[in-house]
Amino acid sequence: MAEIFRVFVSRIGPLVTAWDTMYNLFTIKDTRNTLTFLCVMTYAIIYNETVVCLLPFTPLLAMLFIFHNYFYQVKFKRPPHAYFHSMRLLQTIMQATGDTFEVQHYIVENFFYWKSKEKTLFTLNLCFMAFIGMLPLLFIPLRYLMVAGLWGVTSLSSPFFMAVFKSLAQIGLEYGIVFERLAPAYTEAILWKIEMVYIPTIQAILRWIPIINRYVPGTKQRKDSVERRHGRASQNAEYSLNLPQDSRGPVSAGTSQLSSAEAASGRRTTYEVQQHQQ
Repeated sequence: MAEIFRVFVSRIGPLVTAWDTMYNLFTIKDTRNTLTFLCVMTYAIIYNETVVCLLPFTPLLAMLFIFHNYFYQVKFKRPPHAYFHSMRLLQTIMQATGDTFEVQHYIVENFFYWKSKEKTLFTLNLCFMAFIGMLPLLFIPLRYLMVAGLWGVTSLSSPFFMAVFKSLAQIGLEYGIVFERLAPAYTEAILWKIEMVYIPTIQAILRWIPIINRYVPGTKQRKDSVERRHGRASQNAEYSLNLPQDSRGPVSAGTSQLSSAEAASGRRTTYEVQQHQQ
């Protein structure tokens, strides 16, 4: 078994050379070679019909290559055996494969099978956002996406883009913390506007449609529903006011919650009065 493995390692030189070549191209070891490779692949992907039309001429190129070798008496030279380099590559591939499967098992178990509710809920939100963000892909040709991905993966190794990505990540982290603090207030304002402005407007429009107006609640029914929700909110606010100081937390937190609740209740009451007068 050891002898078979040693022979196998000594004969994968072409695969190791191909791997090194692609690695050097994508990590921009030589800028000229990388740009040449990207330009050729961009043309081949976007104008793949032209490349397909050139396929019948491939045997002619092979014939020219054979005659070139005969005329100049070119001898074939086998690539040198880099046993230790091939062994290091195999070890790297084996370690990366093991780590990849371990990470996949962790992700599937925690993010898809509800072992961790927080991670699973995060996965649901991420999938929904990815669905919304990937809708434009229905109208963008696949070839342009492949070209953009090719240039994007290659640009990750550029020092300029690495510095830009680090700066953007830092800015996104800072603004993410600020957004997390301000999101509840903005969400409350948006929900109030949807409930008190947009929904009544849509219902008022639907009441003019002959058949659909049978299933649209009337103004009185909506007013009663809003009053019931407003009454529950007022009861919750009064209950929080009647709690002892120790259970409510610091005075500043209770005051801020009370002021926000009173402000929201005042806005709702004013808007209901205006709607009733109209």
